[in-house]
Amino acid sequence: MIFFSVKGGSTEGRDKNDRLYAYYDWNELLEIIGTAVDGDIVKYKSWRVIDADEEGSLRHQVFIRMANE
Repeated sequence: MIFFSVKGGSTEGRDKNDRLYAYYDWNELLEIIGTAVDGDIVKYKSWRVIDADEEGSLRHQVFIRMANE
């Protein structure tokens, strides 16, 4: 099983701590998973984070069962 979490969007950028992020919308993420991973998405979740610094920023979490498991 593989788990990962990414910020949603369509650009690259740095956060307030100068960490570099690539932001993906759900359709782009599905395309990347479909071409790069030999497995099936078994669970996913997308939501908006509401906080003082990044109000309304989108997040995606994905669980993938690999084909050889």
